[in-house]
Amino acid sequence: MDFGIAGYFASNEKPNLIKDDKVVMGTDAYMAPEQQESTQKTSHLSDIYSLGVVLHQLFYGCLPMQVLLPGPDYTEFSASLKPLINSCIEPTPEKRPANADEIRQQLLLIAQGKHLRNNRWSNESPQHDIPANYQLLDILKENPFGATYLAKDPKHKRFLVIKKQRLDHIGKADKANTTLMQVQHPHITRMFGTGKNQRVFITVSEYLAAGSLQERLSQAFTLGQWILMAQQICSALACAHAHNIIHGNLRPSNILFAENNFIKITDFGFPAHSYSEQDDWYRLNNETESTSADIYAAGVILFQLLAGVRPQASLFNWKNLWALRHIPSGLRMIILRMTQGNIKKRYATAELAMQALQHFYNQQNTRMADKVLFTQKK
Repeated sequence: MDFGIAGYFASNEKPNLIKDDKVVMGTDAYMAPEQQESTQKTSHLSDIYSLGVVLHQLFYGCLPMQVLLPGPDYTEFSASLKPLINSCIEPTPEKRPANADEIRQQLLLIAQGKHLRNNRWSNESPQHDIPANYQLLDILKENPFGATYLAKDPKHKRFLVIKKQRLDHIGKADKANTTLMQVQHPHITRMFGTGKNQRVFITVSEYLAAGSLQERLSQAFTLGQWILMAQQICSALACAHAHNIIHGNLRPSNILFAENNFIKITDFGFPAHSYSEQDDWYRLNNETESTSADIYAAGVILFQLLAGVRPQASLFNWKNLWALRHIPSGLRMIILRMTQGNIKKRYATAELAMQALQHFYNQQNTRMADKVLFTQKK
């Protein structure tokens, strides 16, 4: 909470921002050295410093500048945790960890799953399904249908996502993900292996640390950034469809970021298991899984990014047109065609949608490509 001071670090020219280089704001004990000099010198690395101070206080019971008093025996973690904390509170910003996720991963490696209780890892994972030397680091998601874990593969020194789904709720995931093991596409998550026992279907895939599109639905993108992501989604679907793989449940939560504006699609073939009707508008009622349904889902996601609201499914709807009124007409027609309620009116393939997006982008000048268009989003 209390992100209010962050406004003073903004680079825009809103009149309520403090522009005096000599102004210093914050709590002294938690402020990075550069923050104590000037607000103009702060960055996300200043937050990393503050985080390091908090970690030091949580673990050792005192601030870094205070005398360390004898306390509980933390020998189990001290050898690894102390260097991490010290790196966070480096006086030179460039010597600190590059981002918070890097710290999170290091903490998970240090904890080695000791923070977890009552998970399904051990009782549903015979050694012949998952190598015994894999280290369980965290539970990413758990529900009545299965669980998704973050694990470490010591042999290859990489993080992995291990997903387990009940056999009565795997849809076409078995066939789809087995096929994807032979497919390497830049915008489809890499599948390293699949397995099955009497209870669950298991997939092992790469870990992408930058989160999902679901977490960025309110973010403003430039036209160039948006079209790049749209093309990547269409490119991934085109590749999957060429291998006779239908996603069947495409939505923002299974569009992941490998890095800024570089996305990968995951969870091919798994059925929806929403606890409410709220998410069901990524497919039309009574429409079966198909390549066309995947194109519709992609269109709904792109529509949502543009307008912040769901499209109305119909041949032509004035509400959809009005929601996209701030978008160039050429782009508007592409999105409306992808979200047509009439299957025959949609793009026949994801490849055609991708080509239409590329053609539109080629017609725009550099100034338009850098413009933030999505001012109407909620």
